Amino acid sequence: MAFLGIDYEKLVKPVYPGDTICVESEVVDKRGSRSRPNVGIVTWVHRAYNQRGELVYEVRRSNLVYKRDESPWLKFLRNEPVSKVEIKPVGGSRPIDYSLISTMQLGHEPWLGRFLEDFRPGEVIVHRLGRTVYEFDNVLSTVLSMNTATLHFDEEYMLYHDYGRPVVQGSFIVGLACGLSSMDLTMNIAADLGITEPRLKVPVFHGDTLHAVSEVLDVEGGSDQRFGVVTVRTRLYKDMMRTEVAEVVRKIAIYRREYSPWVSIWRQ
Repeated sequence: MAFLGIDYEKLVKPVYPGDTICVESEVVDKRGSRSRPNVGIVTWVHRAYNQRGELVYEVRRSNLVYKRDESPWLKFLRNEPVSKVEIKPVGGSRPIDYSLISTMQLGHEPWLGRFLEDFRPGEVIVHRLGRTVYEFDNVLSTVLSMNTATLHFDEEYMLYHDYGRPVVQGSFIVGLACGLSSMDLTMNIAADLGITEPRLKVPVFHGDTLHAVSEVLDVEGGSDQRFGVVTVRTRLYKDMMRTEVAEVVRKIAIYRREYSPWVSIWRQ
């Protein structure tokens, strides 16, 4: 819910360009909030280590953290009424029924990400991360890709266009489909094998908030015993997850658990 502050910081050793930093977190305290029954206070000590296992930094901090049943994310999935802010009503239905979703299908479970063995054809994954698109995103993506299409940045021109306002660049939306799903799909990636069938279904405008849902289409072994190939269809939604804006089909090579570089790091 909120960041409460830092008790201390320790800069133990210098960090140089080329160093690789890993972090561990220890929960040192947890208690309910006396003034807010929907949250509690959690205190962590975070320790950062370099590639030689040397402690380089330590910090102790506290946050207000929602209790599970009070989580805004779960309230969003349950489609509970919005409170405290004005929001225009949106029609239509959602692509998922939260009551039928298992814990494994919600983003960031399990914490190490999905290995090849964790993917099942037909599985639907509701990704935890959402993203509100801002004008800066659209300007930056058009500049970097040298996209000079008028509908992305000329507000006066767009007054006479059917859309009436600038549209966010399509390639940026496709990138968001990959990015919002990355925590759950590609934490143990061996290679990105490509995107097929990108479809942009309705325009995205500045201020729209996007959420992603992925369906596992196929899981197959490969010639390399270390990993296999997972095919997924990721769909993006806006309007409180009621309007589908895009979909992509993606093939990714995913490590088996015993061969993951991530697991190998922590075995050292």
